[in-house]
Amino acid sequence: MKKPAPLQSLPFAPSSAQKLGFEIINITSGNHLVPINKYHRHDFVEILWITQGQSTQLIDFQTYEVKSNELLIIPQGCVHFTPAPQHYEGKMLLFTKDVFTPEQHLHLQAFQVLNVFRANHLLQPASFVELLPYFQTLEQEYQTYIQQEDTPHQILLLQNLLFALLLKLEGIAQQLQPLAPVNPENSLFKSFTALVEQSYSTQHSVAYYVDSLHLTNKKLNQILSKQIGKTANEYITERILLEAKRYLCYSELSIKEIAFRLGFDDSHYFSRLFKKKTQKSPEVFRKSFVN
Repeated sequence: MKKPAPLQSLPFAPSSAQKLGFEIINITSGNHLVPINKYHRHDFVEILWITQGQSTQLIDFQTYEVKSNELLIIPQGCVHFTPAPQHYEGKMLLFTKDVFTPEQHLHLQAFQVLNVFRANHLLQPASFVELLPYFQTLEQEYQTYIQQEDTPHQILLLQNLLFALLLKLEGIAQQLQPLAPVNPENSLFKSFTALVEQSYSTQHSVAYYVDSLHLTNKKLNQILSKQIGKTANEYITERILLEAKRYLCYSELSIKEIAFRLGFDDSHYFSRLFKKKTQKSPEVFRKSFVN
């Protein structure tokens, strides 16, 4: 059997704006940042905005066809692949979450557009006109920043402009895929998904999450049922299995090692769970992807 394709890890390495942790790149089909035909995992967030043409992008086993004036948001930690050939123009916004203030970072943890486990990373705004001022102002101030000696004032300005853009994108995402109306339950749902993202590899029990959020099991399941039609256990399990699939396809770790990394003491239990949920054993899943 062929070995799994090695997974390239892409650190944030901007050509400019080193202190800021943020970069805007104008792209054509010939100058994409990522080496073509390479699976890679982002250590940063990428927002791809297609301005002309279209592009096929793969994120975590799902294919996206991105067309003109559509946005693809690739959260930190996702596995990404850009097949060849590509014929498009657009812009990439690259940033790490460290670019933001502690208060902004706290808000970002609950943003669904930055959730690695979001069901759909493609944004198709009904009208792109409302987004243009955000992009244009951000890019204008970014160019000013890299052409002149930076100051704390400029850095703070760019931080807030980028944060404002993300707030706008989050609002559009919720319009396109609405959650329940803003209320305490909505906030608890976001807190739950953020906590799962932090703890899924060590905490599999729903009890841990209800205790951390000061809820009952029944209440948490009611909230998730309203928001996404799933139970807490289903959500946690699906997040674990997504990471398991990544390890199976992009690493040479044994099944036992993968199980251990995902918090399972018993690799046989992990294999049974994986097969129950995917209809394939871990070995068969790995072999089918590699081949």
